[in-house]
Amino acid sequence: MLPILLSLYLLIMQLPERASVPSKKMAAEKNLELQIFFPENQKRIQLNSCLNVNVLIINHTDTVTSFFEDWNSWGYFNISFQIRSGDTTYTVYKKDRDWDKNFPSFKTLFPGDTMQMKFSLNINDCDSSPFNGKIQVNSKRPETIKAAYKLNREVLRSADLQGFIMYKEVYIPDKWIVIDSLKAPVEINRTFPVSKLESNEYKL
Repeated sequence: MLPILLSLYLLIMQLPERASVPSKKMAAEKNLELQIFFPENQKRIQLNSCLNVNVLIINHTDTVTSFFEDWNSWGYFNISFQIRSGDTTYTVYKKDRDWDKNFPSFKTLFPGDTMQMKFSLNINDCDSSPFNGKIQVNSKRPETIKAAYKLNREVLRSADLQGFIMYKEVYIPDKWIVIDSLKAPVEINRTFPVSKLESNEYKL
């Protein structure tokens, strides 16, 4: 009996790994990614009044997705930042503002495309910051920052987007040429993700 059990054990050990492992990895890679990077050296942020932050939305999926631009009311409030310092965590949101011009402009990301947004966060009386919170700098406790993007469904319903069809174009002097389009055109308002996107935490 023992030799038979030993033979079965050796046979099982020689079997190839299950194919489900790489398939899970591939599925995890098909996502919408939110990234933060700092365009300037921010190692001595306590000496600056503003912290310049760039946020990237990267489409790693195999389909199109759309995001409202930050300058209009449909996209302005969708970005927030979460700051963690020691045991304290707080979130800074966009300030209210008036709109002298406002319509739901957006950017459609095809697979592999990236959308970039630039922000200034308040550290020490940053007049240009559109956010209502201030980052509390403490040299004894390392701060981290995380970005979040969330589109409100009601905001999406209020946008007049019926009838838009998606195309990807390239500019050649004096003309625009369509280089790609969906095989089955979809109304553009169906491509806006409403699930919350969060970046990794980044040290300040």
